[in-house]
Amino acid sequence: MRRNIYLLSYLLVLTTLAAVPAFAASLNLTSPKSGDGTTAGLSEAGDASTIQVCLDLQASVDHQILMGARFTAVQLFAGIGVKLQWICDRSRGTVNRGIELRLSDHTDPAFLKSALGYAQPWTDTGIRATVFYDRVDELQRGRDPVGVILGYAIAHELTHVLQREDAHAAQGIMRSSWNEQDFQLMRLGTLYFTGADVRAIHRGLVAYAQK
Repeated sequence: MRRNIYLLSYLLVLTTLAAVPAFAASLNLTSPKSGDGTTAGLSEAGDASTIQVCLDLQASVDHQILMGARFTAVQLFAGIGVKLQWICDRSRGTVNRGIELRLSDHTDPAFLKSALGYAQPWTDTGIRATVFYDRVDELQRGRDPVGVILGYAIAHELTHVLQREDAHAAQGIMRSSWNEQDFQLMRLGTLYFTGADVRAIHRGLVAYAQK
C-alpha cells in the first residue's frame, strides 16, 4: 500500500512539474523584455540560456531519488526558459557556463549549521555548488520519497552561482530556509522562483555567454 502511495505521489509531482514551463510562459517569465532590468532576446541567443552541470557524487543516494532530483531541477529551470543539461563538457566555448556540483555526505554538524548546502558564486573553476545530502535526507524522511526536496536544494545552490551572489529572497525557491508550507508546495510542484530571481538568473546567463 505504501509503495502505491509513493508511486502516486511521484506521478503527481512529475505531472505538475512538467506543466511548469507552460505556467511560466503564461506569466511571461520565459521571455524577458527590454526595459525590465534584463536582456531581451535570450531565446534567440543560441545556447545562451543553457547551463551544463557536472555532478560530483560523494554521497550514497538512492537511484530513484537522484533521478527525481535531476528531473525536478531540470523542470524548475525550464519553467523560466533555462535549459539545464546534466553533462560534463569542458570543450572550448562551454566551460564558462559549466558548473561543478557536489553532493556530499557526513557533514560536520558545526559547519554552516542547518544549511542544506552552499555555493561559491564568484569562483569560475572547481566545485562551485555543494549540497549536503545527509541533511537533505533527514528532511526527506516522511515527506518526500522521490527526490523533490533534493531537486529544489540543487536548484537553489545553482541559482546562487548563476546570479553571482549569495542573497536570498523573502519567499520561493531562494528563501534562506524552508518551512513546512514550502515543503508542501514542493510536493505539489508549485514552489517557484520570484520574478526578481528570474531576472537575476537571466542577467547572469547573459554575462556567462559573453565571456
